[in-house]
Amino acid sequence: MIQANNVTLRVGKKALFEDVNIKFTEGNCYGLIGANGAGKSTTLRSIAGLVKPASGRIHLQAEDLTGLSPDKIVSKGITLVPEGRHVFP
Repeated sequence: MIQANNVTLRVGKKALFEDVNIKFTEGNCYGLIGANGAGKSTTLRSIAGLVKPASGRIHLQAEDLTGLSPDKIVSKGITLVPEGRHVFP
């Protein structure tokens, strides 16, 4: 299970999103839907450790991933494959 609790991301003083709560449970397939600029990709980048949240916590199972470097998060089995990268043939 991957869980984001009360995650806020800011650029300077501007909040891109505030108090996001998401829970992804094992064995399910999820999609994030929203308008351009709504924060879908940024939310996923936060979970992958590519963007550090201003507040809130991100957990994999019971382990807190918040603040870990992206390479440490990848070693735990979480990664982000952006759209259009043609990783798979």
